[in-house]
Amino acid sequence: MSSEALRLADELEYLAHGRTEWRVQDPISKAYCISFDRASSLNPERDAREWLSSHVSNHPNSPKARYEVAQSLCFTYLEESARQAASLLRTQAARIASLEAERDQLSAEVNEQARLNGMGAERELALMAERDQLRAEVQHHIATRERLLLTLTSIHALMYPPPIKTPDGRTMVFRPNDPDPHTILQALSDRIHAIPDQIDRAIEAAKEAK
Repeated sequence: MSSEALRLADELEYLAHGRTEWRVQDPISKAYCISFDRASSLNPERDAREWLSSHVSNHPNSPKARYEVAQSLCFTYLEESARQAASLLRTQAARIASLEAERDQLSAEVNEQARLNGMGAERELALMAERDQLRAEVQHHIATRERLLLTLTSIHALMYPPPIKTPDGRTMVFRPNDPDPHTILQALSDRIHAIPDQIDRAIEAAKEAK
């Protein structure tokens, strides 16, 4: 399942690719007055520079006359949430892999010591108890990851596919009319908002297990 979790994290990050904007902005504060992107312009950088050039020519004493044109990668709230969820999924997968490695190492130690009959019964029981504790912790993290996978899979199912560029240079985007896109966005938002509560419940369950 670790490979499936990582595959889903990759897919979420791919879909949450953001949008490139060209902004006319203050070079210090980065506050901008206007922006252009490919959804509204065939050449957003050119249009941004032409707008700034025209503004400087018509208003040479304007505060915006010292502005610059800069490229910026922007993410929607949905994309930011998806990227954070993917990061959390990667962290969980790494933790599970680490615990499984510890468990396997401890199991190998117990088996080897038992084979050599080189340790006392108390030490053997202590190691076995530690092994069982690690096994329980692994199972807890696996269950937590499975819940996250279900949530992220439901989010992934509602996300728009990425824009498609045709051979003639056009960019086609997915804009459904039926069902109502607001209904889809509300369901998607509800699932994202539920993630912090699920994480809190997993943390509380881990504390109770200890």
